[in-house]
Amino acid sequence: MSVNGRILSANSPILLWLVAIAVMVVGLISFTLSFTALTGLATMARIPATVAWGWPLMVDGTIVVATFGTLVLRTRDRVATRGYPWAVLIVFGALSIYANGVHATGGHIGSAEAFVVGAVAPFALLTSTHLLVLMLTSPEKQTLDRDLRDMTSEPTDGVQQRPAAPVATPEEPTSPYVHTRTPAALATTVVAPAPAPAPAPAPAPAPAKQTRPVRSSPAGRAKSEAQVERLVLEFHAENGRWPSGSVVGAWLGKSAKTGVRFVNKVREDREGPTTDALPA
Repeated sequence: MSVNGRILSANSPILLWLVAIAVMVVGLISFTLSFTALTGLATMARIPATVAWGWPLMVDGTIVVATFGTLVLRTRDRVATRGYPWAVLIVFGALSIYANGVHATGGHIGSAEAFVVGAVAPFALLTSTHLLVLMLTSPEKQTLDRDLRDMTSEPTDGVQQRPAAPVATPEEPTSPYVHTRTPAALATTVVAPAPAPAPAPAPAPAPAKQTRPVRSSPAGRAKSEAQVERLVLEFHAENGRWPSGSVVGAWLGKSAKTGVRFVNKVREDREGPTTDALPA
């Protein structure tokens, strides 16, 4: 088959549009004929003519709802949920076919048919609303329940599950020193004590950092501030810390407090203002 020189394939959009238009035409004609027949049947069942037109809308409308239900619920986890809209579709489809056939005979309906016509209304309301609730229910909860079941169930695809640790029972002794003997034998049995665990090796002490001994000025021979500043910087470069105020005071030939102030001044000249200066 070709249209405008193009050969239509099974997945051709043009073919799908042609089928959709045909379905719309057939559906419109079928609904019109079924609407007329079911309205007449509802009138025969003593439904007032002012509202008899609603009976065919209810029957065929439930068929449409069930059709969409089969499409929406086909991916749900539970088989019963997937089969429920199909059951509603079959029941109301058969009802519509039977009602159209009864109307076509032209005869009067009996009490059983009239009872069915009157009972269809609440049944259609129940099934259509229930289908709507099922379709609006989020499928994430069902997916989560399925995942939890898969996690708790035993693997069947060759994945080996780690065996659980054995649980000791009173019938199975858990120590090699416990034996099943009579009370008299147990009274004279000496249970060997369990061997003491080997002491853990003590951690090796960290090697002490070798620091260069502090060079002090001989008594009575104070150094100049330039020499002391050089000594302070050398001390910091070699030991990674600043000398104490007492040592620097000895180099200057002054008190420890003066030495602290001198160290802080050298630090500020070298590193800028600091918050961890030595207390004066």
